[in-house]
Amino acid sequence: SAIYFFWKLIAQGYTKARLIFAGISLGLALASKFTAVLLFPMLLLVIAAAIYKDKNRGVSLKKFSIWLFAILAASFVALHSTYFFSIDTVANTVPQRNMKHIDYFLEKNFAEGGFAKKAAEFLIFDLKVPMPDYWAGFAGQHLIGSSQLRKAYLNGEIYAGGKWYYFFEVLLIKTPIPLLIFLFISICYAAMAGKKASFLNELFISLPIAFFLGIFILINFNLGIRHILPIVPFMILFASRIVNIKFKNHFHNHLFRIFIGMLIVWYVLSALFIMPDYMAYFNEFVGMDNGHKYLLSSNLDQGQDLKRLAEYIKKNNIGKVKISYHGTFDPKYYNISYELLPMESYIAWGPGYTLYDPPESYKEDCSKKYGIIAISISNLHNFNLKNESCFNWLKGYEPIKRIGYTIYIYNITK
Repeated sequence: SAIYFFWKLIAQGYTKARLIFAGISLGLALASKFTAVLLFPMLLLVIAAAIYKDKNRGVSLKKFSIWLFAILAASFVALHSTYFFSIDTVANTVPQRNMKHIDYFLEKNFAEGGFAKKAAEFLIFDLKVPMPDYWAGFAGQHLIGSSQLRKAYLNGEIYAGGKWYYFFEVLLIKTPIPLLIFLFISICYAAMAGKKASFLNELFISLPIAFFLGIFILINFNLGIRHILPIVPFMILFASRIVNIKFKNHFHNHLFRIFIGMLIVWYVLSALFIMPDYMAYFNEFVGMDNGHKYLLSSNLDQGQDLKRLAEYIKKNNIGKVKISYHGTFDPKYYNISYELLPMESYIAWGPGYTLYDPPESYKEDCSKKYGIIAISISNLHNFNLKNESCFNWLKGYEPIKRIGYTIYIYNITK
């Protein structure tokens, strides 16, 4: 919606309502996702393009500067309102379990008694700021991104850093094939249309796609499709130009409409078949049952099947299970009695919790276990475990049940 109101304002002309809605929608976007900060450079690029296209650039620069200030002011008010206009120190806002990580960060990165450390301590412990939750969360995302937790998984390989083609492959296998076909046809049509299209309209549709993809390719951040999800509406918007395609031959035009109709039916059916497991969706290039061979974690598994696991345990009168669960909810929440197997150290409800890389003293018991074992697919592939071969022994067995697409049940007997 932020991009839409920017477009209304810049491409269709100024009104007070458009200016206010542009600012409010920007603030709400910032409240919904930290990567929305990328809207700022995108907005500046669009404004720069609009000024360049204007013959009277001096007047245009002054006008857009005033608009930009108003948009930023409105966005700040909207963002602050989502935190109920809170003003406090960061230290009073951060959960107590994370304070030791702040102390660790200060000790690791700043010299004792130095100006930099005193300044950092003042900013964290003494200075009251608007919406401290937002700034603390933003800083936390940066720290996680810059730590060795930046492990990625692609095509069965766990690796640090990133691969330039990661997001292209993710889009290729996580996007419905009909949409990919629509995009291909639309790109061909746009190329043939040439100068007929409006420059600003094309910029507002294409820039977010190129910008988000380019940023995450450059920073080698391969954590999941969620980071580039904002481009999906623009992909659909770009593909929608197929409705403008017409052939001079009536018969060819009719065949094309039938072809598009069949693709739409395919699109709808694929959504119905995966319902409600949308996170686990993979298109027909790989198949939904094979998705874990290509991608894990937020591309497939965020612990969403825990409630189903509890229902399975209750239905089958199972007592205690041995569990390795990739999720932020403690299974006890659903009255699951369990013995904990190795899991990621950065999940707060687990033992040995640490936001950063596990210390040398952190040990994982990767020996063979017996009984009913419930394990998340990400953990079965040892993703983000300290020992990246911890559960290899379990891969030699067939699961007795799969809960959704993400939790596998094994019955290992002696």
